[in-house]
Amino acid sequence: MPLRSRSAGLIYDKLVGVVEALNAVGAKRGETKSAFDTALNRLSKGQGNALSQVKRLETMGVKGKKTMPAIRMGGEDVEALAEEAGELPAPALETEQSE
Repeated sequence: MPLRSRSAGLIYDKLVGVVEALNAVGAKRGETKSAFDTALNRLSKGQGNALSQVKRLETMGVKGKKTMPAIRMGGEDVEALAEEAGELPAPALETEQSE
């Protein structure tokens, strides 16, 4: 087999390996994104989600030692997105005690 044919075959095989590896990474990336989206939805969507519960606690004056960081996705604040979509309920007003 001439040297050029052998070199071309090696290059071809290397590129096949690279494409296979990229396909594997792409599949894992999709699985990772799906898992991330699921976790984020559990945190920020639906009635009684964790972010709305924390916001409610903050309005009641509860403070922790740490400050809740903003959760960002695609350059946007998740809490702001959830509020715009009506996902975070307004804090409950304290009711007057009955006499």
